[in-house]
Amino acid sequence: MTWTLTSAAVEFGVSKETLKRGLGASGIEIKRGKTFSTREIVRALHGDLKFERTRRERAEANKAEIQVALLARRAMPVNEAQRIFNRLFLPVREAFLAAPALASLVNPGDPEHARQHLENYCDQCLKLCREFKFDEPETV
Repeated sequence: MTWTLTSAAVEFGVSKETLKRGLGASGIEIKRGKTFSTREIVRALHGDLKFERTRRERAEANKAEIQVALLARRAMPVNEAQRIFNRLFLPVREAFLAAPALASLVNPGDPEHARQHLENYCDQCLKLCREFKFDEPETV
């Protein structure tokens, strides 16, 4: 069975303009005197469920791919992270270890007392660094 715009609009209870918009959105050419199949009319009015489902699934797959790509950019092998971490913090560790040598500048009157305090402080700081656990959540 085929339909003209007018007969389909009357039968399906919609305006001709609504039907024209739906047919156009479905990619169907609209010309004067052209007839349309029932399938074309139904798709124009209600959309193509299979097409919409496929479109939604494709969009969800694209979103998942983007999320995987973002995670891949954030993730790196443990040995690479350790190498970067060591390169970054080795100078800080060396500065801590050298701090006790500043004892005579900190307390010229009793450099040995200053050296002991600086050494204790540096040891505590380095111990905190050694005991840090990367897999534990932060506490604020």
